[in-house]
Amino acid sequence: MFAMQHAKAAGMAADTDDDGDGVLDTADAFPLITLGGLTDTDGDGRPDVCDAACQALGMAADTDDDGDGVLDTADAFPLITLGGLTDTDGDGRPDDCDAACQALGMAADTDDDGDGVLDTADAFPLITLGGLTDTDGDGRPDDCDAACQGFRYDRRYR
Repeated sequence: MFAMQHAKAAGMAADTDDDGDGVLDTADAFPLITLGGLTDTDGDGRPDVCDAACQALGMAADTDDDGDGVLDTADAFPLITLGGLTDTDGDGRPDDCDAACQALGMAADTDDDGDGVLDTADAFPLITLGGLTDTDGDGRPDDCDAACQGFRYDRRYR
């Protein structure tokens, strides 16, 4: 306790990046293991790729390199974060993509609900068909039961 008070009195402060890799300890997945030259796109202290030497240090590769909540394996743009853009079906493609979004290298999702029917042809572009049959591919289920109607499928199209 005396040593801590003496250090503060001398103007010393705790090191906020113990491993010196440029990622603050509070945000660093591995605060005591430096990234070295490994790439960390989202700045969370997890390397994008982690080889055997990296793993031997006790680290593991980041499964969401851009930190947008969409795992790299399902992310259409694994190194570009969605930021505040809406991604209804969770595929890493924003539902809408303005000029700023396009400048980052992204494009809008053409099937926002991920049901296999393009938004331009989908009667309900934000509601997935789930397991319902859509013989003509218009985004309207062939049969619409009570559960389907609960998703606000328009009954006049049945």
